[in-house]
Amino acid sequence: MSEKLFERAWGHYTTLLQNLIDKGTPKTGVFQPFNFANLLPYNANAKNYNNFLLYNLSNYIAPTEPSYSNENVDEQVLTHPSKLEDGYANFLDEFNDLLLRSLSSDLRRNYDVMRDELKIEQNELRDYLVYVNDEWNKHRTRTNIPQDRWESEKIIFEREFGYSMQVDRYKEEIKRINVRINAFLKSNTSRSLWRLVDAKAYFDDSNYSVLLPPSSVFDNNSSRQYWRKFKMQFPILDIDEFLTNSSKIERSFKTESEDYSRVETKWKVKGKARWGLFSGGGSVEKRKLEELTEKEHFEFNVSFERFEEVEIYRDRWFQDSLFSSIGKEFPQYWGPNGILGAIPYSMVMARGTKITVKTSEEYKKVLEKFIKGGGSFGFGSFFGGSAGYSRDEKYMNYRKEEQGFSLEDSNTTIRILGARVRRFNWENDFNKDYYAPMTSETINSAYDNFKKQNKG
Repeated sequence: MSEKLFERAWGHYTTLLQNLIDKGTPKTGVFQPFNFANLLPYNANAKNYNNFLLYNLSNYIAPTEPSYSNENVDEQVLTHPSKLEDGYANFLDEFNDLLLRSLSSDLRRNYDVMRDELKIEQNELRDYLVYVNDEWNKHRTRTNIPQDRWESEKIIFEREFGYSMQVDRYKEEIKRINVRINAFLKSNTSRSLWRLVDAKAYFDDSNYSVLLPPSSVFDNNSSRQYWRKFKMQFPILDIDEFLTNSSKIERSFKTESEDYSRVETKWKVKGKARWGLFSGGGSVEKRKLEELTEKEHFEFNVSFERFEEVEIYRDRWFQDSLFSSIGKEFPQYWGPNGILGAIPYSMVMARGTKITVKTSEEYKKVLEKFIKGGGSFGFGSFFGGSAGYSRDEKYMNYRKEEQGFSLEDSNTTIRILGARVRRFNWENDFNKDYYAPMTSETINSAYDNFKKQNKG
């Protein structure tokens, strides 16, 4: 994914999305379209792995930090997103110093003693779990336990040999020490800081995490040792239901329309009809297409077999109420340069995408010649191409139409088109519209980047 175009978009594509997401009940937040309409690479036979993919969709902070091109200091671009869990953990760590500074030296020594006890118990539990797993592997090898019975037999093994009881003892001791630490902090700090104590406790509580396989290869009982804990956060989406039930939505618009001009102005698009991204093929046809794209108007019809804005659920480990209260005291986390600059609260997802474009006869003939010469092109964040590219799901199937052309996905191709984000503690001017102007060089550079990253 190109770093430069994540938040910015252009003419037709943004007209479409703006038109779709503005319908219905108004929602809080700023919509950020994804460049290149990311695919969701789900696996129909690996539901736990699919949950891992959905978790990853939720676990990012949208890029907002501006950097500047060497050629033009006025052109701001946006950096790559970072992980929400990491940014939020750093945010909570700020409170450690705040809480500890409020303790006297004697109280601080008492606190340090309890923290040392906690670390000892946590280390002992980790070492003990490694030991138990080693013993289990010896036992199942020695007794030739079939692989499909490993999970159930391991539970019986740990219970019969007393391992599970000892694990529970360690966990109870860790929980007991944590309760003591939290009670100690609350009894020795002002009430205004209690919410910080609770937030740290929720974040450290494993009950708000879930075990998931980081690869579809591990989505089976015999590979559960490779599963990892992740904080519970997902778009509220049932992939099977999303694939099974359709709710077709369709929009048409023209580039000379007032609606198009309004959105094009909002997104500060430089150049009319800036949607054609051409790569490969004959250089003569490529130049001709770019010229025609600049001066001609087009009529578009875009349809989705299913289009939905899906809310993201985050469990109690995430306390965003802190952002608008004590979080204001930490400006490094907010605004365009902030570690928690823009946080997604919903995802815009679609499947079965089809784009039909009516063009002039001249444009149609030049494009057909360009495609036959091995060229490929894009519409907004959707990419179609020659026959070789159409075999790859990243690229949509190109078809000649009577009055132009179409790009089409299969009905089972799911794309993530963007996210609705919240920008806490931003200045109003930034919060409402933080979009930089776009040039043809920027777009073509990003497209070349995209092709390099997805070769093969």
